[in-house]
Amino acid sequence: MIISNDQQMINLGEKFASLLMPGDTIFLNGQLGSGKTTLTKGIAKGLGINKIVSSPSFQIIKLYDQKLCHVDGYRIDQEDLGIEDYQKSGYIVCIEWPGAISDYLEDPTYTVTIDYFGKERKVKIMNKNQEVTFNQINIEENFRLLYTEGIEQGNYQEAIEKYANDPYTQHSTGVETGKEGFKKFFKEFISRSKSRKFVLEPIFSEGDLVFAMAHQNINDGESQWITMDIIQADQSGKFIEHWDIIQAYTSKVQKQGNFKVFDLDKTQTNKQFIIDNIFNLNQLINSTNNNSVNKGIEINSIYRIVAKGNFVACLVKSQFLGKDSASMHLFSMRDNQIIGYWDAIELIPTPEVARNSGKF
Repeated sequence: MIISNDQQMINLGEKFASLLMPGDTIFLNGQLGSGKTTLTKGIAKGLGINKIVSSPSFQIIKLYDQKLCHVDGYRIDQEDLGIEDYQKSGYIVCIEWPGAISDYLEDPTYTVTIDYFGKERKVKIMNKNQEVTFNQINIEENFRLLYTEGIEQGNYQEAIEKYANDPYTQHSTGVETGKEGFKKFFKEFISRSKSRKFVLEPIFSEGDLVFAMAHQNINDGESQWITMDIIQADQSGKFIEHWDIIQAYTSKVQKQGNFKVFDLDKTQTNKQFIIDNIFNLNQLINSTNNNSVNKGIEINSIYRIVAKGNFVACLVKSQFLGKDSASMHLFSMRDNQIIGYWDAIELIPTPEVARNSGKF
C-alpha cells in the first residue's frame, strides 16, 4: 500500500492495531526516516495509548501502558534481551532495526517493510507468507467499530451511516431489512438496555466477508448472549448484508479458548478440511476440543464460509432436534486437527417473527 504522509502512516498503524493480540511481535524494516516510529505511533493510538510515542534509540526499550513494548534493535548485540518476558506479560512488541537481534528471537507475528516510492512510501505487512491488505484491516476494524460505536456506545444512527450501505440486506431475526430497519431495531434495543458491554473475539475476514463472535453483557449481567456474525462488505468497506445466530450465554460458555489468529499460510488447507469433513460433525469434535452446549446438530449444507489462518467459520442449514435450523460453527485448527470448536443455533423463524427475508 502507498502512504503519502505521516497522518496516513498513523492511520494505517491504528487500523493495523485492530489485528494485533497480546504477545504479538512486529519486525519493522526500513531506512532511517522511512516511518517506522510513525507507524508505531498509530499502533499505540489503536491500542488506546494516549502517551507520546517517540523513537526508542536512546533508551533502547520503551514501555507504554503495559500494552506496547517499543524496541530499537540497532544498538543491541546481546542475546539476553528480556523481550520474551514482555511477550509473556502480554505486551505487543514492535522492533525497529530487528536484523541485529533476529537470530536471538522467535519468528515475528508480522514483518513490516517500508520502502521509499518517489516522494511516497510503500508499506508491506506480512504474516509469515501471507500479505495483510489494507482492505482486510479496514473491514475487520469497521465491524468492530460498528459494534463499539453503534451498540456499546449507543451512537447507532451515526455508526450505521458510517459503516453500512444501501441496499442493506438483513437476516437477523426480528430486524427489518435496510438501514432504516437496522436503526429502528437499535433505537428500541438501546432504549431498554441501559448498559451494553461486548467482548468481540475472534474477528477475522476473508475476501469481502467478516466473521466475529461476541459475548454480550446487557444491563450488568441481567441477560447475556453469544452472537456469531457474518457480514459482507462492498468495495468501499461498508456493509451490505448481515447474518447472525444468537444464543443465550451459559456457564460452559463457548467463549473459552485462545482466539489469536495465526498460520495464515494454511488458510485454504484448513478451509478445505472443514468443507470435506463438516458433515461428520459429531466425529470431528470431542470432549477436549468441544465448547458447545448444543447436542444433536445435523448439517444439511454450508451456506457461507469464512477462513483465516487457524480459524474457519461456517453458516449452515441444519436440523436440530428434528426441526429446521440455522447454525454457525467456529473451528480452531492446528496441524490438520481441530483443537477448538464453538457453535450457536436458532430454529428457523416464521416470516412474521423474522421480519425480513429469513436466516438465509
